[in-house]
Amino acid sequence: MARNKYKNLISNTVIFAIGSFGSKMMMFLLVPLYTGVLATSEYGVATLLADTANMILPVVTVSMYHGILRYGLDRATRKSDVFTVAMTVNMAGFGVFIALFPLLKYFVFTGRFQPLGDHILLLYFYVFASSMNSLCGCFVRAKGQVKLFAIDGIFNTACLVGCNLLFLLVFKWGVVGYILSTIVADALSTVFLFVTAGLRRYIRFGRTEKGMYRRMIVFSLPMIPNSLFWWVTNLSDRFMITGMISSSANGIYSAAAKLPNLINTIAGIFSQAWQMSAITEYDRNDSRFYGKVFAVYQTVVFLSGGFLIYLTKPIISVWLDDAYYSAWEYVPFLVLSIVFSCFAGFYSSIYMAMKKNVRSMLTTMLGALSNVGMNLFLIPRVGIQGAAVATFFSYLIVYVTRAVDISRLYRFRDSSGKVVVNTLLVLAESLTLLYYRGNFYILGTVEFLLLLAFNSPELIRITSQFWAAGRRMLVSRRKGS
Repeated sequence: MARNKYKNLISNTVIFAIGSFGSKMMMFLLVPLYTGVLATSEYGVATLLADTANMILPVVTVSMYHGILRYGLDRATRKSDVFTVAMTVNMAGFGVFIALFPLLKYFVFTGRFQPLGDHILLLYFYVFASSMNSLCGCFVRAKGQVKLFAIDGIFNTACLVGCNLLFLLVFKWGVVGYILSTIVADALSTVFLFVTAGLRRYIRFGRTEKGMYRRMIVFSLPMIPNSLFWWVTNLSDRFMITGMISSSANGIYSAAAKLPNLINTIAGIFSQAWQMSAITEYDRNDSRFYGKVFAVYQTVVFLSGGFLIYLTKPIISVWLDDAYYSAWEYVPFLVLSIVFSCFAGFYSSIYMAMKKNVRSMLTTMLGALSNVGMNLFLIPRVGIQGAAVATFFSYLIVYVTRAVDISRLYRFRDSSGKVVVNTLLVLAESLTLLYYRGNFYILGTVEFLLLLAFNSPELIRITSQFWAAGRRMLVSRRKGS
């Protein structure tokens, strides 16, 4: 039974990796297209528009994707009830959002944020298409159709790339083309999932189990402020940079943030599998599974972060247009931010398995308030770098708070000693890149090798486990044939 836990986690991770890694890498490779076609001010507006839509999404959907995953994986719950409730709530939420159109158009998106008001119809289409796609994708995962979910990721990316090339290079639609590409890709992906997964038969209005609406809404409601607080921690700095400095400064900062997202690409593949395992394998009396998984996870995340910092300047120089080259200065602290964002997300899955979403929300709120306070203090004094530093410390606060809180609820060995040492090593590498006036690659190489040496035992164990899992899957496939 214990072996099955790890087998399922590894198997799902491999499937998500096959479906997601190429897609995520393609998104990474699209950034030079954006920075080459869009001026820094245009890119700042385009990313701010997308960020605003992503902030609104959890409110419109009532964060139903969390409820879908939690109850959809529950064998005692009918899948049709879960999907019907989610879609009904989403449509009702979008109806309320439409009613707020005049308020947003004429009273909120004004002044420096006037460009958002100019593109408000795109914002509405973006929210609708993305909400439908997210709910359908989560439901397919909850049904256990992870291969289909992975295939859809490839299909969505292919549509996005095609639309980007058409709208930005051929039609030269600028900001409109950037946003419209995502809308069209999400809409086509939703249709693909509806048809291939037969989702229409899971919509049964008026025939849901009594109390299902209440249970899913009560479970998902705390995740609305949780998502909004995450948005504050993730994205409020971009609004503050736009308001306090300029849209061009936000464009540079947004470009810098794309590079650390490579870590999110790696961690996100695992997180999709981990969310499912954290819920299905939750055992109140046995936390060893969680502890062993986190030990592996923190090793991979720290090594990815250290390696990315080591190569920051060469990557930026060939990856971005010359107008964005100064973005390298903000990458190190943004990498550290992503590292602790990954750890906080790991704990979020444990909260979800324990149905402790309120505690998850409160810890996220603490990080958000810290982020706003530090942004207000640091951006006027340090500029763009102040936003990166504020984001790092905010995620660090969330991670530490969750680690302490969950240790009181659940006997969970989280490798905290290793986390401290790894943090100091990656922080030292970051400060060397930013402030050392000599040849960075002399001292930086030593620091990265120390990081690699410290994590080598766990790295060897990871490699051997995946090698053994791969051999078992190959042998079982040969026997099946």
